[in-house]
Amino acid sequence: MAQSRPNWALYSNSSNLTAILLDHVVTMNEQYLTGLCRRSRHAFEGRHREFRKRAKKGVEMLLQAMEIVLDSRPADGNVQGLGRLWRTCTSVSTSS
Repeated sequence: MAQSRPNWALYSNSSNLTAILLDHVVTMNEQYLTGLCRRSRHAFEGRHREFRKRAKKGVEMLLQAMEIVLDSRPADGNVQGLGRLWRTCTSVSTSS
C-alpha cells in the first residue's frame, strides 16, 4: 500500500510537523511489532509441531512395548517377549 509523500511546505507550523512525524513513527513501530509478533508465532508453532511429532512417536513406542509385554506367554518365562521388546525399542529410538 503506497502512500503519497506529504508536501512539507504545506506545514508551516512546527507543531503540525511534529504531530505528523509522531504519527509516522507510531505507524512504523506498529508495523515493526506486528512483524515481530508474526515471526515469534511462526517459530513457536514450528517448535510445537516438532514436539507433537516426538510425543506421538513416544506414545506409539510405549503402546508397542505394552502390547509385546501383554502378549508374551507366562510359560516361556517372558524372555522372548522381553527380547522382542528390546529390539523394538532400540530400532525405534535409532531410527528417529
